[in-house]
Amino acid sequence: MAKKCFPKAKQVTERFHVQKLATETLQDFSIKHRCEAIDLEKEELCKISFFECFQGPKHTSKLSDTEFAPF
Repeated sequence: MAKKCFPKAKQVTERFHVQKLATETLQDFSIKHRCEAIDLEKEELCKISFFECFQGPKHTSKLSDTEFAPF
């Protein structure tokens, strides 16, 4: 329709709209990957047993090779 109404018009791009489109695309990309990272973290937390949540991570003492819980 624009070509019929304005046959001699030239199509141009302006900085504002290009920058807006790029910013929106990056924002969508960021939100998508942030949601994926949160979902992955939730899955990893669900794998931890109830006991391990309160026991804490196992560490090895530098003085001996026995494992102990820091709590």
